[in-house]
Amino acid sequence: MALVLWGAWRQYGGLGLLLAFSMLMFWLTIQFSQTLRVLKRAASQPKGSVAHALKLHVKLKPGMKLLEVIGLTGSLGEMLSEPDTQPEVFRWSDASGSSVTAHFLDGRLLEHHIVRVQADTERTDGPHNP
Repeated sequence: MALVLWGAWRQYGGLGLLLAFSMLMFWLTIQFSQTLRVLKRAASQPKGSVAHALKLHVKLKPGMKLLEVIGLTGSLGEMLSEPDTQPEVFRWSDASGSSVTAHFLDGRLLEHHIVRVQADTERTDGPHNP
């Protein structure tokens, strides 16, 4: 940000600095607004719930941000790891009992796996890390 502000001042003087600062503040406001919208929607849902665990499992890709995953699920995940430890482990379950467990390192998805419940038998698919 400092480099952009310095470049704008160097090229266009005070008006350039003002324009660059305004653009950066607008961008930060948009990012903050999107984050709050996702978290507000997730806060109104039961913790760790998802409509369909299998659909979530298919949509997850390594490298996704935790905020993106929360946006996909529509709820905050049930934290399985100790607070302030890495990797963070979260689980989302659906009404049928199937669940997706995701491991995040520094807020980015490392791997995920699904446990599906079908007709009184439990099947575990291995970690998904393409």
